[in-house]
Amino acid sequence: MRKRGIVMDYLPWIIIALVVLTILVIGIALSKDRGIAAIDMIKNLFKSGGH
Repeated sequence: MRKRGIVMDYLPWIIIALVVLTILVIGIALSKDRGIAAIDMIKNLFKSGGH
């Protein structure tokens, strides 16, 4: 069995996911004052998307 091949297939996606998570965490930490407004904006996007 080549388990290393399976890991190598998913490695780029894992790295991309970690980078995106890091950017999101840093962005939320930097915008704590606007954090609640950003959450409300995202909720409104999902609510209006169904119409």
